[in-house]
Amino acid sequence: MMKKIFLIGLLTVLMAASGYACESGNIFMHPGDSRCFQVCAGDFFTITLEGGGRPGFEATPVLVWGNGCAPTQTNCDVVCDPLTPPDTLILGGDGFNDSCYYGLSNDLCLDILLCHAHDGPNPTWTIEIFGWCDGCFCLTFERQLAVNLLDFSALAGDREVQLNWTTASETDNQRFEIVRNGNTVTTLEGAGNSTTERHYSWTDSDVVNGTEYSYELVAVDVNGNRGVLDQTAATPNSTVGVVTEYALLQNFPNPFNPETQIAFDLLQDGFASLKVYNLLGQQIASLANSNMSAGHHVVSFDGSAFASGVYLYKLDVNGFSATKKFVLLK
Repeated sequence: MMKKIFLIGLLTVLMAASGYACESGNIFMHPGDSRCFQVCAGDFFTITLEGGGRPGFEATPVLVWGNGCAPTQTNCDVVCDPLTPPDTLILGGDGFNDSCYYGLSNDLCLDILLCHAHDGPNPTWTIEIFGWCDGCFCLTFERQLAVNLLDFSALAGDREVQLNWTTASETDNQRFEIVRNGNTVTTLEGAGNSTTERHYSWTDSDVVNGTEYSYELVAVDVNGNRGVLDQTAATPNSTVGVVTEYALLQNFPNPFNPETQIAFDLLQDGFASLKVYNLLGQQIASLANSNMSAGHHVVSFDGSAFASGVYLYKLDVNGFSATKKFVLLK
């Protein structure tokens, strides 16, 4: 490990000595800014995204990445070997990696972590970049969305589709729009300004079994600006309620604070055990421990007494065993 650190440092020094403008330290960007980032092998630097939201509110930034630093990209006219970063990216979405929402890489030249700082009076987004080759890319901090979305899912039923979504925060968010197959089918009132987790649900009953439907979740702020937050799809089916196998489903909402629901399917009657564990393997809760009938079951878990973190829930019944992770985020 020490040898690797030494080599990375040596590469950076050599590139700097040759006149190449290696990035380093922390760079601040605000909505509307564009910048050319010249990366050296062994580089590590951070980009802090600020502005747009009032202090205390977490506005979600939209980033546009450009290949290299061409003159067509605002303030990004630099002659250097182009690096190809990710396509247009909206932060937020599903999954967690500690405090980071996304980990991206590009042909082993760039490793990128997109993280959100939840603490402090004015939360910000931070991009941590590790460079493993030489070149450049252009980044534009285009704008900020009204909503920091955690998840958006579709649950198919018999002649209906239930849409569920969770927001970590909302800034001047007037409403949500549900767009089905390109057409807006309903609107729901947003929270306006909120720094706490909120859960939403809407059921589409104007659907036909056997047909796939695609949905877009759109946020509209008080100024009328629209932003597509996420997409999902589902196919309603008359047999969706029939249990055909043992299954442990992902909890909803996830992350949660402090309550969430866990669903599971039993193919046959049997003694079912559903328990919650911490990452040390210690049991912290028992949600089911009795004979249960075949069919679909839903139980609730209240995490009020536990600290934020990643936990496991495990189902054992009739020789079937399954485990899933969930995140308590206070």
